[in-house]
Amino acid sequence: MMTRRFKRPSSGFTLIELLVVIAVAAVLLSIAAPSMQQLIATERLKNINAQFVTDIQAARSLAVAQNNSTQNVFVQFQKTAAMSCYVAYYYPSIFINCDCTRPPGSVCTGAKELHSVQIPTSTDVQILPAASNVPPLKFADNGMLNSLTPFVFTTSHISGRAGTLQTTVPLTGRPSVCSPDNSVSGTPIC
Repeated sequence: MMTRRFKRPSSGFTLIELLVVIAVAAVLLSIAAPSMQQLIATERLKNINAQFVTDIQAARSLAVAQNNSTQNVFVQFQKTAAMSCYVAYYYPSIFINCDCTRPPGSVCTGAKELHSVQIPTSTDVQILPAASNVPPLKFADNGMLNSLTPFVFTTSHISGRAGTLQTTVPLTGRPSVCSPDNSVSGTPIC
C-alpha cells in the first residue's frame, strides 16, 4: 500500500506579489517626492528669514544695550550674482560701505563687524530690500530706526518657486513677518 504525502502550503510571498508591492511603493514615492522637495525648500526659506529677523532683533538690542549715542548699529545689504548678504556693525554717526561678500571678520574696514551672513544663490533663497538703493538700517541707542519710513525686505526663492516672506522693520525697530501671497503656511498674510 502506498502512502500519500500531502504538501504543506508554503508560507511567504510569490515573486509576483513582491513585484506588485514594489510597483505600488514606487508610484507612491514618485507622487510624494515633489511634495517633499517643496517642503524642504519652504523650510529653508523660513529658516533663513528667521535668522534674518533674529539678527535684526540682536542689532536693535545691542544698540539699546550699549546706550552710547556716539556709536550706532547698522545693518547693510548687498546682492551679487553669487549671493545675497548682510552685515551688522558698529560705527559712529554715518555709515560706511562694508562688503559682506568678503569672508567674515574682513567685511568692514574701520568699523566693528558684529555679524555677517552670506546666502549663496545655490540655496535658491535671497533676501533683498523691497526698494533699490536702500541705505543701511541704522539703530539709535533707544532702539528706534533713524529713518523716516519703515524698511521692507523680501525673502524669496530665486527660481520663482512658490514661497515669499516679507519682513517689515518699522520705526520702532521691531520686525514683523508676513506672506504677501499666502504661500508660506503658518505665516500671516500681508
